[in-house]
Amino acid sequence: MTKSENVAVSNEDELKSIFSNRSGNKEKDLKANTMLEKMGFRDNELFEQEHDNMLYSLMNKDIVIKFLQMVGFSDKDGWTKEKIIEKVDIYFKPEFPVTTYNNYIVGYIDLLCVCKRDSGGSNPHYTIFAIEIKTKIESIGALLRQINTYRNYLKGDKYLRNYYYIVIMPDPTENQKNILNMSGIFLLDIKDVILISWIKFTIKMRH
Repeated sequence: MTKSENVAVSNEDELKSIFSNRSGNKEKDLKANTMLEKMGFRDNELFEQEHDNMLYSLMNKDIVIKFLQMVGFSDKDGWTKEKIIEKVDIYFKPEFPVTTYNNYIVGYIDLLCVCKRDSGGSNPHYTIFAIEIKTKIESIGALLRQINTYRNYLKGDKYLRNYYYIVIMPDPTENQKNILNMSGIFLLDIKDVILISWIKFTIKMRH
């Protein structure tokens, strides 16, 4: 089993456990444990409920299908939603650790969406969405350094493993979108991505 083929997280109790365990001991979490933290890049949003709500809501296969269609899996090429559901296996990996070659933790991607399909050869093809969730962007420069650091260690290749980087937040500005797009990073509004599922999630959490 390869690293990208680990069992997907799908159980609701398991998801809640991940979120509660991650932010349960704030004093321990505040120590600089990763390479990015030691470089001064600390993700203070880890302890914000809105961040967790957004993360939980994004773990939805219909949303990932939209991402696939956004990067080229289009109806005109025969990639209907039904075909994607049939041909593509989708895995979610929340708080995914990015490591160096000697297994030192560089940082954690908020959500890795792994889409696996048959490549016609001996190895499957992977389309991978690395998603960073922000309630706000305090510094475009710091965000770019964070994602570019991840890029340095998450190497794709032309045929079997393609990575796409997406930042999702409420109400991004056009300037923010343009700057990130110039660096090959999608910046999407949370309302455009998960409006329907967000409403369902909010209603569900109230009961």
